[in-house]
Amino acid sequence: MKTLLTFAIATAITAPSALAQTDAFIKIHDSHGRHPRVTEITFPGNTVFPADYDAIYGHGAIIENPWVGYRVYMDNRQSLDLYAKTTPRLEIDQTCFYTTPQQLAEVMVATYYGQENR
Repeated sequence: MKTLLTFAIATAITAPSALAQTDAFIKIHDSHGRHPRVTEITFPGNTVFPADYDAIYGHGAIIENPWVGYRVYMDNRQSLDLYAKTTPRLEIDQTCFYTTPQQLAEVMVATYYGQENR
C-alpha cells in the first residue's frame, strides 16, 4: 500500500502578502565577513568536497518566513535544519543560523533540529 503525503496551502493568505513575508537565499563565504547573496551557484563536477560545501556561507540554502526557517545543506546528505522562532519576524539573514550572544539576548534564536544526525 502506498502512503500519500499531501501539503495544502492556506487559501486565506494572498500571494503578495505571503511573498512579502518570505525570504530565500544562498550566501557565499567571504573571509571579510560580508557574505554576499547570490541567485545561483555552480561548481565543476570534479570539485573536491568540502571546497564546494565550505564556499557556501551557512553550508546551504535558507528559506524563511516569520515563524520558521529551514536550511537545506548543500552536500551529499541534503539534510534539513529547522529554525523555529520565538518571535515572528525575518531574522536568518542576520543570524544565518549562527546566533551571537547579543542576538540571543534579543531573543533572535530558535530551536535547531536535524544537526544531531550529522
